[in-house]
Amino acid sequence: MGNDENYFELGSPTPYPRSSPAEIKSRNIFHYLIDPKYIKGDVRTMDKHPNSDGILEITNDQGVGIGKFEIQLKTLSAADINNPKHQCQRGFLAFCHDSTLAVLLVVVDNKNNKAYWRYMDSETIAEAANRLTGESVSIRIPSENCIDGTNLNYVSQWTSVVIGRKKRLEEHDVITKRNRDLEEQVTTLQEALQPVTTLSGEDLREIHQFLDNYNFILDKEFKAVKDVRYPSCWKIAIGIFKYQANQLTYILYPVDYTKNEPLIKELKANNKTRLEKMFWEWNALIFAAGEEENYIKKIPLKYAYSMVRGDILKVVGNYNFPVDDEFLAREFLCGFIDKFYVYLNLSKDEDRYSIAHLKELLFTVLPVLIETNMNWADHVREADYNIDQYMDRREEKYYSKRISEASQKIKDGYIPRIKVNPTSQTFNIELIKYYCNYLESKGYDSIVRCYVPMPLNQ
Repeated sequence: MGNDENYFELGSPTPYPRSSPAEIKSRNIFHYLIDPKYIKGDVRTMDKHPNSDGILEITNDQGVGIGKFEIQLKTLSAADINNPKHQCQRGFLAFCHDSTLAVLLVVVDNKNNKAYWRYMDSETIAEAANRLTGESVSIRIPSENCIDGTNLNYVSQWTSVVIGRKKRLEEHDVITKRNRDLEEQVTTLQEALQPVTTLSGEDLREIHQFLDNYNFILDKEFKAVKDVRYPSCWKIAIGIFKYQANQLTYILYPVDYTKNEPLIKELKANNKTRLEKMFWEWNALIFAAGEEENYIKKIPLKYAYSMVRGDILKVVGNYNFPVDDEFLAREFLCGFIDKFYVYLNLSKDEDRYSIAHLKELLFTVLPVLIETNMNWADHVREADYNIDQYMDRREEKYYSKRISEASQKIKDGYIPRIKVNPTSQTFNIELIKYYCNYLESKGYDSIVRCYVPMPLNQ
């Protein structure tokens, strides 16, 4: 050991990466911004995991865990401060797609001590994959999804994300079996189909118009329903058995992305009984027969909506989870508001309603209103209250006065003695909360009405 001259020159120890100061600062700022009451866990820096910097857990007011999520923490470039985004690698998109936990991408603005987040859901991944031409793609992060250390909206939004992810995993086995059965049915159906030989050019035009409407509704307005009912489906096709002015018999079936075939085919006459048996026993494909009207010919758009309605009811009736679909969320919330706008002192038939205001009315103001206008027994500390009796009320100043008084009590520091939970048999209040949080997680601050309300004859 004394002969130092026999040892070769070791050189300097391995240095930290040049990016380490920024990574450590971003991590420290992020932990400072999030509320430790609701977010538990630690974010790693300079680790060997390429796609995740840690697993965090969301808890409720009592500290009970609600769900976990993966987090990828990055430092926001100075050039992107006014328009937050991050250049994501192809491998990270694959990781997000395969992860059993929800994945949140968070970029930290070290200059202004803020952070911005985006949930890497299937829609975000698919959109990014469509734009991917090399090894990475830029993903924009909504500036509304800001964590500034004071606003806690992100907590409810993250809660909505992890609960939705957990429920989809719970339904996975049921959906997988149903999809396998559907594939078997479609394979059997193909044996009964043949190229079109008897339909005229005008017939084909009318049927194509109906299919265009039907597929547009599923692709754009009720995509979540399509994802559940017809996974890996490119389009819905039609097999025609009879197509006359006053007679229509057909079957609708999904066409897989891997198939290249026409969307209109004809059914062999000797297979009609077999197809009826397929429909009634399997209850997966859509079969229709009418002896009086040909609605595809007369009202293709309205008829397309009526047929999609059947798929929607099958999804809602058989799968116990909220459907993450912006169109459905807006429709459900506007439907609730249209029934209770008088009771909540909201304007009638507005084009849009503030999400924050609706949540405040329903979960803060209304409980105080109910608590202060009811006689409660001394031992009661929490109670449910059904608000269905206030649906479709005529407009009266009485209701606006009660809302104003309850709002003022809250401003004056009133603390309720009883925790009141508004309930409804017509509208699931938990689903109201879920869809409010879901729209906020998508960057919306308003519920935008889907359709112009039809005038009613009182």
